[in-house]
Amino acid sequence: MRVASTVVALAGVMGIAAAAAAQDSVTIDLAGVVIEDGEDVSRSSAPDTIDPATRYRYEVSGMVQGRGVVLGSLFPQPTPLADALESLAPGSSDFLTGEIDNPDGTHPFQVLGETFEGEETLVGITVRFAATFDAGIGADNVAFFNIRDVVLSPSFLVGSLRFTEGTAVIDRIEFDCRADIDGDGSLTIFDFLAFQNLFDAGDPAADFDGDGQFTLFDFLEFQNEFDAGCD
Repeated sequence: MRVASTVVALAGVMGIAAAAAAQDSVTIDLAGVVIEDGEDVSRSSAPDTIDPATRYRYEVSGMVQGRGVVLGSLFPQPTPLADALESLAPGSSDFLTGEIDNPDGTHPFQVLGETFEGEETLVGITVRFAATFDAGIGADNVAFFNIRDVVLSPSFLVGSLRFTEGTAVIDRIEFDCRADIDGDGSLTIFDFLAFQNLFDAGDPAADFDGDGQFTLFDFLEFQNEFDAGCD
């Protein structure tokens, strides 16, 4: 019984740890998604969720394969998404990775919203491309990724792109900054007021110089860190 109880307890601890890790990062599977003229697609991380944060890092990546006269000729084998996008609209791959602040630290929140378009001559055909890529987190903490308003013209010649593999990943970034007392991701007068409240209450968090006492030097150290800002 003792051994069984220990195993159950360890399994419970491991389950909690796994759940906690999942809340810091969420992955949306894009395999099978097709970028095609006039077609909107949407994928979500459900049932996986991500906890609110004041800053996020995102990355959209994968391999795509072309179909049709133009895209089938250009990308007959799986090709990095970034390379395919650059062929259709130079500079459009810049959005694939980035970081964004969420000052309120609440959901829903839009992590990515990028619309781009281009007109290029590919294999002797003038190809017009446009699309909007959206990614974000709903009020239920489930992440989503959308591709909408797609234009690949002339569609009967251009064809489509299909993800053979790919993901949209959103990670929480902890804003580690002692001077951000109120934790809103920015340094304002409210951090001074919050520090003063902690100091008056004798809270250890106000002992900025770490000497175990609450003195003028704590105020000076807080001010120095505030003036230095946070990365």
